Amino acid sequence: RKSEERLDLAFKGSSDGLWDWNVLTDEVYFSDRFKELLGYGPDELPHTFESFSSHLHRDDQDLAMEAIKLHLEAQLPYEVEYRLQTKDGDYRWFLARGQAVWDSENQPIRMAGSISDITERRLTEDQLRQSQKMESMGQLTGGIAHEFNNLLMVILGNLEMIEGKAGGDIYISEKTQQAIDGVLRGQNLTQQLLSYSRRQSLAPKVTDLNDVVKKASTTLGRALGDNIEIDTLLENGLWNASADKNELEGALLNLCINARDAMPSGGRIVIQTSNISLDDQRPEQLAELSPGDYVLVSVTDNGMGIPQEILNRVFDPFFTTKEVGKGTGLGLSMIYGFARQSKGLAAIESRMGEGTTVSLYFPKAEAGQSAEEETAPDLSETPLGNEKILVVEDDAIIRAIALAMLEDLGYTVLEAENGVAALDVFKAEQGIDLLMTDVMMPGEINGPQLAAQAKHDNPSLKIVFATGCNPDELPTENNDLHAGLLSKPYRKEDLARKIRATLDS
Repeated sequence: RKSEERLDLAFKGSSDGLWDWNVLTDEVYFSDRFKELLGYGPDELPHTFESFSSHLHRDDQDLAMEAIKLHLEAQLPYEVEYRLQTKDGDYRWFLARGQAVWDSENQPIRMAGSISDITERRLTEDQLRQSQKMESMGQLTGGIAHEFNNLLMVILGNLEMIEGKAGGDIYISEKTQQAIDGVLRGQNLTQQLLSYSRRQSLAPKVTDLNDVVKKASTTLGRALGDNIEIDTLLENGLWNASADKNELEGALLNLCINARDAMPSGGRIVIQTSNISLDDQRPEQLAELSPGDYVLVSVTDNGMGIPQEILNRVFDPFFTTKEVGKGTGLGLSMIYGFARQSKGLAAIESRMGEGTTVSLYFPKAEAGQSAEEETAPDLSETPLGNEKILVVEDDAIIRAIALAMLEDLGYTVLEAENGVAALDVFKAEQGIDLLMTDVMMPGEINGPQLAAQAKHDNPSLKIVFATGCNPDELPTENNDLHAGLLSKPYRKEDLARKIRATLDS
């Protein structure tokens, strides 16, 4: 009698759900805690095996039944993870353990065990795997983009030189310009890859997100069509954010276009801003964000929604549900990379038949800073010069292109293929005004190391880094060099303005 009382007390007091299955009659005892884990009251769940099997997620049914079969027939340990549907229709993850009893003829007659709710653990593991996957894919795409930018630099540089020698030939000029346009489209693709891999060059500034949304909504109203209604919910007293304004405008445009495409018959888009403070108890979806203050901008549509089984793939590069030719699959991945590189986060929630919300979190700007005014672009003529410049580039073709461009701009140009050779040039030549060097170079000395040593020996020397990767990845000690940054592939006009601005700084 006491043993039965102790067993009953253990059943009621356990945080796990307990079950006891009579294999011969198919009756199953479910403890009150078992029912509670699924959202049922003590008398709501019939004590049958079918009550268990009918609650299994369809994708887990074969796995769960196979685990039971292997335990009963081969007497392998029974421990399996599966999803069970709760009373309100949601699914939660459970870890099930159990042990069978066999008769004298080795036939199973009874099996008892427990289930533990492991939903939070599974969410954490899934987020960790997703984060690791995104990081690995980011490294891969970033490396590809760097090499591709070098190839584009070779093509673009030679095309510009051909264009300059066309001598009024309309056919050559037209075909050359078409090829240049193709290179620039390729450059845009690599920029998207760099954005996803968090290796693009960002210019974060103090930004008023309400102001960005107001301006964007005016433009979007015309761009999205008459059957799309755009509403804004802007928080009063919104904090300033630290973000690259141009990239943010592009991200909002991308999100609104995606929202429009999810509503082919028309619908409503809501762009909302708010202040968010996160502590150590922040939601699992925001676990990658450090505790602190953030400014949130979200885009919500009332479209068809995204199936849960693909929701964790929407930020992957080249993943798209659109028809061939209707999208590259880089839009959301680019937004994800932009948000993470901004020390923020992109998150997505969706329900089929109800719609989707994509939320972008950006760090709150430091106190005392105000949003910056936009400056008009420089439309003056191409600047020239006559200073002495040393170009250091391990790719011989890119080096030759840079030399030709600089000489055409009036500069005296020296060259070296690596850091060691560049230091020899500095020893042999006097009066070098500017060092233009690649960042990633083979050999003992990379670009930043070369620049630091050359600047130490020649304090008045000006520095320009030319790179196919993200200039923001330069070591922080190079901030003291006050170097100019030039992204490959660059046009002659870009080179001229960057060199002149650096020399005059």
